[in-house]
Amino acid sequence: MDLIAQTATLDKLPYAVGASWSSKEACLPNTQKALLEDIWKWIYSADIKDTASIFCLTSVAGAGKSAIAHTVAQRCHNEGVLASSFFFNQEVVGRNKSKMLLSTIACDLAGQSKGLCEQISLAIESDRSLATASISHQFASEKIPLSM
Repeated sequence: MDLIAQTATLDKLPYAVGASWSSKEACLPNTQKALLEDIWKWIYSADIKDTASIFCLTSVAGAGKSAIAHTVAQRCHNEGVLASSFFFNQEVVGRNKSKMLLSTIACDLAGQSKGLCEQISLAIESDRSLATASISHQFASEKIPLSM
C-alpha cells in the first residue's frame, strides 16, 4: 500500500482534536519536583525487553494529577519520547467518552512510524469496521501485528 493510500485510509479514523497535552494545564514551575523526578526516573528505567508496565498516579480530586500528567507528557514530547497522549474532558464532545481514544492514538503512532502507519492502514482496510468500532472491538483486534 503506497503512502497516499495509507494516508487516505488513516483519514477515516476519528481523531479527538485537542486531546493531547497542554502547557497551560501543566504544573507551575518549581512545583511537584520530587514526584516529577520519580516519574521521569521510572520512564527512563524501563527496559524494552521487559513486559509493559503502568505508572498509576492516584490521589483525591483536585490534588493535581492532571497537571502532573500534562507536565510529564510535555517533557516527554520535548525529549522526543512521547508517542501519543490523550486527556479526557467531560465537557468536550469527542473527549468525554472513550470512543476516539484508540483511533486518536493510532493516528499519532502512524505519524511516527512508517511501519506502524502501514500496519494500521492494512488493518483498517482488512476490517473497515475498526475505524468506528467499539473500543473493546478495536483493542481486541488481531489485525495489527505487534512486531515491525
